[in-house]
Amino acid sequence: MSRNYRGDIEMAEIEKFLPLILEQEDDGSQSPVVEKDGISFCFIKHRNLYLVSMSKKNANVTMILAFLYKCVEVFVGYFKDFEEESVRDNYVVVYELLDEMMDFGYPQITEGKILQEYITQETHQLEVAPRPPMAVTNAVSWRSEGIRYRKNEVFLDVIESVSLLANANGTILRSEINGAIKMRVVLSGMPELRLGLNDKFLLQSMNRTVRPGRSVELEDVKFHQCVRLSRFENERTISFIPPDGDFELLSYRLNTQIKPLIWVECAVTKYNHSRIEFTVKAKSQFKRQSIANSVEVIIPVPSDADSPKFRTTVGSVRYAPEHQAFIWTIRSFPGGREFIMRAHFSLPSISSEEIEQKKPIHVRFEVPYFTTSGTMPVDSDVYLGFGEPIHPTQAYRLKSHYFPLGKIGGKPAWLNPKNLPSSTDLACSVCKQQMAFLVQIYCSNADDPQHAFHTTLFVFLCKNKECSKENDRSNLKAFRCQLPQVNSYYPAEKMLDPDMDSDVEDPMFDKETYPNLCEVCGCSATKKCGKCSSKWYCCKEHQAIDWKSGHHNVCGKQNAEELANVRDDIGYANTLQAFAANAFVFKEYEMEIDIEYLTNVVKDEIEAIQNETKEIEEGEEEDNDLLISQMKEMKKLNKQMKDLKSDDVEDIEEDKEDISFKIFHKVVSINSDQILRYKRKGNALLATDLSPFPADIPKCSNCGADRLFEFQLMPHLLSLIDVTLVGKSIDWASIYVYTCSKRCEIKDQGYLEEYLFKQDFVLSEEEKKMLE
Repeated sequence: MSRNYRGDIEMAEIEKFLPLILEQEDDGSQSPVVEKDGISFCFIKHRNLYLVSMSKKNANVTMILAFLYKCVEVFVGYFKDFEEESVRDNYVVVYELLDEMMDFGYPQITEGKILQEYITQETHQLEVAPRPPMAVTNAVSWRSEGIRYRKNEVFLDVIESVSLLANANGTILRSEINGAIKMRVVLSGMPELRLGLNDKFLLQSMNRTVRPGRSVELEDVKFHQCVRLSRFENERTISFIPPDGDFELLSYRLNTQIKPLIWVECAVTKYNHSRIEFTVKAKSQFKRQSIANSVEVIIPVPSDADSPKFRTTVGSVRYAPEHQAFIWTIRSFPGGREFIMRAHFSLPSISSEEIEQKKPIHVRFEVPYFTTSGTMPVDSDVYLGFGEPIHPTQAYRLKSHYFPLGKIGGKPAWLNPKNLPSSTDLACSVCKQQMAFLVQIYCSNADDPQHAFHTTLFVFLCKNKECSKENDRSNLKAFRCQLPQVNSYYPAEKMLDPDMDSDVEDPMFDKETYPNLCEVCGCSATKKCGKCSSKWYCCKEHQAIDWKSGHHNVCGKQNAEELANVRDDIGYANTLQAFAANAFVFKEYEMEIDIEYLTNVVKDEIEAIQNETKEIEEGEEEDNDLLISQMKEMKKLNKQMKDLKSDDVEDIEEDKEDISFKIFHKVVSINSDQILRYKRKGNALLATDLSPFPADIPKCSNCGADRLFEFQLMPHLLSLIDVTLVGKSIDWASIYVYTCSKRCEIKDQGYLEEYLFKQDFVLSEEEKKMLE
């Protein structure tokens, strides 16, 4: 099929196209544009079809290729499947579409939704000539007027594909990310939408602070025609009136060094004139809470291989002789896992003398709810924290110098290494003993003031189980520390990257300038060993722990200067320090941060629970009014009302339904291993209705401003720190942290205590007896 828009090229010239393509295949080269006798052929291939544009002039190749891809999109929208058979069955519709989509070589209407309003696939005759949609002549040609929906919704997907080339030694030669933001719009009228992304230049142009690890640099951005480019150029704001239905808002590319999400190693053993054996190991290198679906590992084999035999621990393997490869398919590949597959092929006794070209291994997969680049809307609802085990050789990644986004247990990575909380500040309010470091999270926000460019929150917990009381926060403390972008401790522009190929030597803070840290807990130390004068402690109890853990074996056997020069990461001294720390601190984990995605089904279920609650509450209000009036009458007649009131309240509490727990359980079950939920200025996810919630959150003790919710710690954290005896040891349903809404400036850039409280799941007397 063909359409000649200008008449300056003979249609017979297309006969020169196929020989040119065959030449390209023979040469092993690929180009979307070929030239012959002054005619340029721009083409794309879709399945078994070629879409070709011929031109004698200096045409805009990018526009031509974009138009050809748009043609495919429109044809798929009409025929569901664009292939040779669908073209033959609908050739009349194809000609009509080509006439409407381009005029005299200039693209016109390319939106499928608009074209479907007046070019239909059904053959029928109208008595009145059809009137073209208003959108054809409007300034907004991609959206019709008068659209109405009962429920208005917008869905947004960030979809990325990774292209990565590595050599046999594992060195990454080239890597890039190609992404697209696709939307589904179900909105009434002519809505104008604005979208904010964590693009570095977009944030900078909005005078919003660019935080370490929170932005990406998008390159080669291509927008849908609905985006107002002038506003984007001037204000860097993505503003648009969207088409109705599904469309691609923008596409982009990033040239960046990335870690392969699925790393494949293949060991090949070839026995000449006999057989060839493959041992393939696939390892997922993404977060444990993510899962790769439909994984295909395509391994090339010699063209004369036959009689395949496979053995695998997971998935299935099939031989694809048409591709000269075998394909290992894994339906579900969780993060942090490793699988092995073995293959055996027979080879002919006589082989060709020609050396076969070595083809690369290809890996295809999909990881839902995961973007490699980190591209996301800047106003995402909730961030989740997950505990990720870290090997001792990688523990340096959690030191202050590398700005860990979060960590659990071990020793704190202090933001300001100088003005630390004192041992008195970190003492338990109940037993007065030193508390252990529990969690920290780097939580700078784009709208924070400049003196809070870097902000980290720390939570400490008393390990004495007797101090953990029901709905009592006395055994917990939270601290906020913040620094400006230009400070005395960290580079202002580029932070140290723990993933760089050749890590720089750890910058050690000068011990003569900065406070001494406790060998056991890593907090501020004021006491030192009286014998060797080289070890420092925050309290006598920690000195005793260090002594029993092995310090007595080396104390005084080396002079103080030699012992002080021993590097922390090598030798016997480090082993002793690790023993001492492990006797007190919680197990150390790296914290991985991800975005919470709740499906529409879950959202509808939560909404149903909330609506059911409102109906119950409305009915209870009427019952309560009646009950109150009855009790007033009884009070007049009987002055012994106290006993009756106590019994009645207990009965009412027993009958009360825990709605918050239902919602809590529904939300948490989606990501059951979450240990933290972060949403500054958002709403906390209440764990239960049966435990009291503070009526008023105290104002900031430093500036008097209101405190707002920042994050909460989840019960799964208990299992990570090896506390699992519910009702008999440290326990909580959730810990809620509230911080100053103004991010007020802290004296000497030190550490300010913030407000937190603890909710517990209330156990009945029978449940307590069962646990005993």
